[in-house]
Amino acid sequence: MKHIDLVRVDRKKTGKLLQHLRGDNLDLRRYVCREKNLKMGKRGCDGEDCEKCLAYDMESSISQAELAEVMGVPTSQIANWENGKSLPDLEFLIFYCRLCHIDKIEDLLVLDV
Repeated sequence: MKHIDLVRVDRKKTGKLLQHLRGDNLDLRRYVCREKNLKMGKRGCDGEDCEKCLAYDMESSISQAELAEVMGVPTSQIANWENGKSLPDLEFLIFYCRLCHIDKIEDLLVLDV
């Protein structure tokens, strides 16, 4: 059998990428806005027609607290992911990929080569 080296994830660089997605991915912002509206009882938000929605500024980034609330984790956990102190669990990585239209988890993780 062929030898396979263990692949390590660069937590800091992956965290920076997650931070960038939180600030720059429109689909992630739309999802957070939709979920926040649903929690407030505003059923009209579909997460698609954001130009008509005044509930959230689609030009601004979502905060760690807003993302944490939607994901059901403490804000400190989002901060730890983005600062490279820890990595998200597989479920959260899949969540990020689906929302941000990233085809493979490997495209979300920065490998330490």
